[in-house]
Amino acid sequence: MKVKSLLNISGLLFKKLSSTISEKEQKELSEWISHDKEHLEIILRILSESRLKSKINSHSQYDTNLAYEKFIGKIKKTRKIRMVSHALRIAASIAILTTISVLVYNNVKTLDKYDYAKKIEPGEKKALLILADNKHVNLTKEETSKIETYQTIINNELGQIEYKEKEEPGENVSLKYNTLVISKGREYQLVLSDGTRVFLNADSKLKYPEKFLGNERRIYLESGEIHLEVAHNKSKPFMVETKDYNVNVLGTTFNMSHYDNDQTVHTTLVEGEVEITSINGAMDKKITLKPDQQLVFDKSNLSIEVKEVDTELYTAWTKGYLIFENETLDNIFKKLERWYDLDVFFAQQNTSDKTFSGRLPKFEDFNVILEMLETIDDVEFDVNEKTIVIKKS
Repeated sequence: MKVKSLLNISGLLFKKLSSTISEKEQKELSEWISHDKEHLEIILRILSESRLKSKINSHSQYDTNLAYEKFIGKIKKTRKIRMVSHALRIAASIAILTTISVLVYNNVKTLDKYDYAKKIEPGEKKALLILADNKHVNLTKEETSKIETYQTIINNELGQIEYKEKEEPGENVSLKYNTLVISKGREYQLVLSDGTRVFLNADSKLKYPEKFLGNERRIYLESGEIHLEVAHNKSKPFMVETKDYNVNVLGTTFNMSHYDNDQTVHTTLVEGEVEITSINGAMDKKITLKPDQQLVFDKSNLSIEVKEVDTELYTAWTKGYLIFENETLDNIFKKLERWYDLDVFFAQQNTSDKTFSGRLPKFEDFNVILEMLETIDDVEFDVNEKTIVIKKS
């Protein structure tokens, strides 16, 4: 395998494992896998390295551009590696990218068999809370704790944190932001200081103030999916800001799916009314959604569509199950990949277009899910630990 190809595939695999791969890059990786049976064997063998995924997760918050510059600085004397492609910029650390590259190289000629049997458990209620002073607090459903700041009391209990304003807040009250980070295979709930309830799905990141000040309530969805039940306050509008557009509400229930590596993002209104305005200039006017309507924004071509939908398809995840109606395997496994913390590969690209309709329970082990999905014609699943390969039967 040529050095350039080796580094390119290593980069794509790193993005896959760190949940930063785009749909275009996912297609490129799938095409490489389906090109040769040995390519799939190489990927599976690499993923059987038990320490690899944990290494990537532990380095996922590093500055990728800084890591790249350090990498280039160390190898600049080697003319051949100066030609390394831009894909290396996704490396969270030199050690991680090097590990993947070496594994790819070492496995090109050596293809052994490995165990496929391992129980895949569903996600759980866990989160990482980053306080305004940058203190990191690990939250779990099992632990009950209380955190006091100058302005609020934060209670953690039964998979939910709740903010309550102090009756006599400290001096110099100002906007202080917390961040809730939900990894793959996890979910959590949040009650903001105004009483607004937020459900956070797997692989999500939300920034919000400990206490709302001024004449508005504004939070920031950096990536992921949230479901909101907004506390009514006509004098203080509630706003959710994303990288692509803002959602303004007075009091309502709605769902937002806004993952960085998804080509399309959407907002689905259950009750009330929301007004959507553009940040990046894709919309030349405000768009108002009524109940049972959904706005779909395509980030690749900046197109916008408003359509009528069955809102249960987009909110069932908050109630313990997933509902699909003629949904492609590609879209289904994006959700399952996040919830069960899986790595999913299609051995043939056209297999991803197969469709399925049904209700999948979220808190069953993955074998139950596979039994339901195996009703799809001409498709079979190979399971290697937490790696799923989908291919024609």
